Amino acid sequence: MAELVTAMIGTMIPVAGNLTQQTALLVDLYLQPKYEEYKKRIIELANRDDKEAFEELEGFVYEGMRIQPVVIGLPRQATKDLVIKDGDRDVHIKAGQRLVIGTSQAHLNPKAFPDPEKLNPHRPLQDYILFGKGRDFCFGDRPLGFAMAAMLKEIFKLPNLRRAPGRQGSFVQVSQNVADGIMSPLFLDSQSRELPLPTSLVLEFDTESAC
Repeated sequence: MAELVTAMIGTMIPVAGNLTQQTALLVDLYLQPKYEEYKKRIIELANRDDKEAFEELEGFVYEGMRIQPVVIGLPRQATKDLVIKDGDRDVHIKAGQRLVIGTSQAHLNPKAFPDPEKLNPHRPLQDYILFGKGRDFCFGDRPLGFAMAAMLKEIFKLPNLRRAPGRQGSFVQVSQNVADGIMSPLFLDSQSRELPLPTSLVLEFDTESAC
């Protein structure tokens, strides 16, 4: 039993980290002015209690992760020589070569996602590779999607949800080139330290007495 508990804790800790970080990124995304129409729809869904509304909220979770993911790619090491077809070109990979599979870029490919800049919460779930693929597929796919939808529901039910004024209401971030144009964000904390986790987003909402 002790070994089982240890294994479960070791499994859930990284899942919890991804859950909270990705949810913060989703909230930040849907508070951006260019996503205002989607925010209005999310607020409408958050104030409903039917199954269809929650399923659409889950769709906004996956679409938000497609646009602003916490996992930008999957590091791998080739075990044998490979030739992979990438559009109109052949990519030659040598055994032992390390590479990053740019899932963040793949999710913006118009061949796989028509109108990639447009958020469509009704896209088929099998179109996404947000949680890996094949034997390395993350078992937390559906539980995480469900949990983040539940969190978005409670957050966007808050009356007049908005960013705090000034810099505290936004992430302060820089980007680093991980591989071949795959950019990874780093977030600055209150002491200007670069961290992989967002720490600086403060939100405000109206209380009942202020309504």
